Amino acid sequence: MDSKFEIINHKSEIKKILLIEDNPEDAQMIQEMVTKVMDTPFEFDWVRKLSTGLNRLGEGGIDVVLLNLSLPDSQELDTFIRINTQAPDVPIIVLTGEEEESLAVKATQVGAQDYIIKEHIDNIRLGYAIRSAIEQHRMHVELSGLELIDALTGLYGRWPFLILGQHYLKLANRTKRGLILFFVEIKGMKKIRENLGQNDIEQVLIDTANVLKQSFRRSDIIGHIGTDDFAIVALEAHKESAEIIISRLQKNCEMINTKENRDHKLSLNIGTAFYDPTSSCSITGLMTRARKSVSDG
Repeated sequence: MDSKFEIINHKSEIKKILLIEDNPEDAQMIQEMVTKVMDTPFEFDWVRKLSTGLNRLGEGGIDVVLLNLSLPDSQELDTFIRINTQAPDVPIIVLTGEEEESLAVKATQVGAQDYIIKEHIDNIRLGYAIRSAIEQHRMHVELSGLELIDALTGLYGRWPFLILGQHYLKLANRTKRGLILFFVEIKGMKKIRENLGQNDIEQVLIDTANVLKQSFRRSDIIGHIGTDDFAIVALEAHKESAEIIISRLQKNCEMINTKENRDHKLSLNIGTAFYDPTSSCSITGLMTRARKSVSDG
């Protein structure tokens, strides 16, 4: 039986979470975790089938969807596509088993906010995913009057990135969990501009943007902040995460260089700055530290 669970103090502040999951044990576990991690009033709806979930989304008001891709009436990536088509503005967090992680990764590449492996789920991971999904969507609404996206790269422009980044610092302060800002510049861009045509130059920028999208979570903020410069805010990341992410960036660069027949091999200079919630810093200050670490490295 589908169920609804509510914690309500002030109706205007209620966050509505929709879980689409056919396994009752998993649904109960997730509901209990949500109850522990949510620090604001919420309403939790659980349905077992995609068709019921689509009907609930059609009623409106859902803030975030937790979605199992394998359901009695829908399987694999088609499950995400049908939900996303029904409610393209609602953030979707995919729930998956270890054996289907590659499928969940594909879902994030076509628009899912994030994914969580059920075998590794815990309060911290689930809480981060829900909070960041809701917060990022709220900021999208608040920034709707601005030109958010850089037309060439499909990433945030400089000012939206700075606004969102500063907001994420405030979120880090509330949760008492750090984040990392990555500053990325393309190696040899001066030479590229001297020797290649405009179309080739633009392709280098597009390729860089694609590498960044492949390397970071959709819940992270990725910005094209200058002519040849990029920056990323990775929320709730530890210092130790930086090396793992940099390695992933380098691997994705190598993959694109192998696949593409190009005159210039893509290579990136990367700087990082860790934000400690106990030590106040602005987003521009954090960016300056990350940029300086490139020149110091």
